[in-house]
Amino acid sequence: MNRRKCKNRHEVTAGVKLKKALRNKRGVTLVELVVTFALISLFVVLSTQVISSAMSVYYKIQSINYGRQVSDTLMDKIAGTIAGAQVSMERVNIENEELNTKYTLQIDDDMSKIDLYNGSGSHIYITNARTDTGGDVQLVIHYYRVESVQEGSNKKLVYEPVDWTFDKKMYLDYKITKLEFSLADPDGRIYPENVIKVDLDIEHKKFGSFSATRYVECYNFQEKDDFAKIKGPGKTGSGEESSTPNPPVSGETYPNTDIVITDSYWPTEKDYADNENKVIVLNPGNIFKYSYGDTDKYYVMVGVRDLNKWNYKTPADYIANDNKTVFELTGTVHEYLTDSDIKKDVKDGDLCLWNGEYYAYKGHNAEVKNPGLDPESWVKIVNNRVQ
Repeated sequence: MNRRKCKNRHEVTAGVKLKKALRNKRGVTLVELVVTFALISLFVVLSTQVISSAMSVYYKIQSINYGRQVSDTLMDKIAGTIAGAQVSMERVNIENEELNTKYTLQIDDDMSKIDLYNGSGSHIYITNARTDTGGDVQLVIHYYRVESVQEGSNKKLVYEPVDWTFDKKMYLDYKITKLEFSLADPDGRIYPENVIKVDLDIEHKKFGSFSATRYVECYNFQEKDDFAKIKGPGKTGSGEESSTPNPPVSGETYPNTDIVITDSYWPTEKDYADNENKVIVLNPGNIFKYSYGDTDKYYVMVGVRDLNKWNYKTPADYIANDNKTVFELTGTVHEYLTDSDIKKDVKDGDLCLWNGEYYAYKGHNAEVKNPGLDPESWVKIVNNRVQ
């Protein structure tokens, strides 16, 4: 009974206090108000910083993804067209003989245009130009005007010039800021004379810029006479003295091989000083040297790597983080003589020589077959070889 009275007494007391609190007209003090607004402001500032950082990361990821997508689409089209360039076509202009030339592949001196005959024999040039509609700089493949006469007939067929372009939606609001063509090595000392270098820069108002470079081999140009039909900036004519009489120092070879080493394949932080959103794409198959102070080390790319200012590391740092796109070379070179030849204890960074070509190992097998039988475990080395 006493317990019930005590309980009722506490309930009455609590109810009275609650009513007093609800009827209280006193409000809050200035100190309480200031503290409340200070806490709200702090929360808003912290939330803004978190959102800003998250959006910055989002835009950088989108820059890489979208930039890579647009760049790959453009580069695949350009590289595919250049790679199939025809060497046996003869350029004849009936109306103006001065326009006749022995060259079947020409790069303008300002490197903005490459003129060639594509795989189907059509006379074209590739450039980037402002289109008549939209005003945006786009990739343009121009097909020259063609006149032909059917066999057994005097009827003349005329194909008017055409500009081929991608649909504007393909660009995802990116603009081409640079498209340049050049000879990878005009004198053919480091790269063969049939290798064309393509440099592409694209830019987005929100996502920033993306850069890519490709080396394209014109596989129909193989003989010395074929190379003479290629014209571009820096290439000397027949019998002229070369402007670079001595090979560059970077033409050294990887020890105990004839593989020419690339010094500057892996970029440095200085490459991003002028553009923090710049992306440099490294492709597999390249052996290069990287210097740590007075110490030089050799590495090989076995996968694709996109480097920008925000994810930049040295090759050693990537390896330390268990990255599998770049390996330090071990100095071991295996040689496969027959298909029955099987190697054991092949490690990441080992090379092999098979059918006159070098390959880098990237597999995880206890017993390793040659690249012809086990192509998934090897990456072909694309560096030039000493002639």
